[in-house]
Amino acid sequence: MPDLTRRLALPVLMTLGSVLAQSAPNTLVSSSPAGVYTPAAVSSAGRALYARVNEPAPRYTVRRYEMRVRSTDEQGRPITVRAQIFVPDVPKATKLPVYVLGAGTTGLADNCSPFDERPEQQSWGWYQGHMLSYAAQGFIGVMPDYANFEDGTKLQPYFVSASEAPILLDAARAAYRFFQGTGKSLKAQPAQAVFFSGYSQGGHSSFAAADLASKYAPELPVRGVVAFGATTNVEVLWKENAAFAPYAVAAYADYYGTKRVDPAKILLPRVASGLDRNARSRCIGDLYEMYGKRPRDVFRPEFLQALVGNTLSQKYPEVAKVLAANSSGLSPSAAKIPAFVAQGTADDIVTATAQRVFVQKLCGLKRPVTYREYIGINHYQTRQVAMNDAMTWMRGVAAGQPVLSTCR
Repeated sequence: MPDLTRRLALPVLMTLGSVLAQSAPNTLVSSSPAGVYTPAAVSSAGRALYARVNEPAPRYTVRRYEMRVRSTDEQGRPITVRAQIFVPDVPKATKLPVYVLGAGTTGLADNCSPFDERPEQQSWGWYQGHMLSYAAQGFIGVMPDYANFEDGTKLQPYFVSASEAPILLDAARAAYRFFQGTGKSLKAQPAQAVFFSGYSQGGHSSFAAADLASKYAPELPVRGVVAFGATTNVEVLWKENAAFAPYAVAAYADYYGTKRVDPAKILLPRVASGLDRNARSRCIGDLYEMYGKRPRDVFRPEFLQALVGNTLSQKYPEVAKVLAANSSGLSPSAAKIPAFVAQGTADDIVTATAQRVFVQKLCGLKRPVTYREYIGINHYQTRQVAMNDAMTWMRGVAAGQPVLSTCR
């Protein structure tokens, strides 16, 4: 990795960084060491993730810390979530970009938190291995949990932008505070460059964070969004791969109430009858077995007709409003934040056709977008195949290089 010290660690930025960190809300509740990973240990931890794609050779040992992060729910009430920060052991004082990850779908119940994943038993996406691999290449990695994974009475607010976005933004704030305390003596220090990233659901949350950044956390130096197989439009997801729809319906019913989103009016009786029980106990690995991907096997015929006929706003107005409110990435307030969007052409969860439509909408906002398609790559492989391109893009943006937009 090119030495970013000269380009990112200018005295004015150092001073600005100190001012920003001091003026921002202190969202870091606590932090503590949680492990040291040599390059060999990083590779070992990533074995489940890089089974089909070669992992870039780790360059640095990585120090992992656990954090508690204070954030807010949709009504502005305080909540606390778990987070982890991954810091590369660089040989000299260096300012490095901050890479904040939103995890993909793992499930809605407490036992489905990405922090509790055991890839040797069942891989949900192996996000800790993902973060270690980026930190080992010279990025400060931050991964927060989503809301309610420690609350047995509530489900994760799955695909709810108003829940996801503040958490990612407050996790980024907590990272800067971390380096004023526990991480003060580390040689790696954060540059004034934050990138929100995510895979699948995490693409939704990372774009949601960028959408909200100027209003919620204007002091954060958000430089870009990096998305892999991003699911930014839930309505489109329901049309293309319905396996994920029941859990989204369960989360919306829990979050907005059944007067607005009633599973019994949306889902087939066999799907709706056991939904709450399944959502509170079973994780992503069971979705296809329980529901299948075909919309006709999940939705009531009358709802499916409205869904594919684009008449939800007339026939199910409250559901349509909820879906519209949780379509992320298209806020004009974020139009100046560049985006790197990676998509596999063999992805059957978020299809390349749907992703191209989303990218064209980003281009319509005059947003700088670098769009990359990877031939024959499926949903689960996109992160790994696109990793080098994503890192190169972030380093260029962090260094002030112009974004090579694919918009016409």
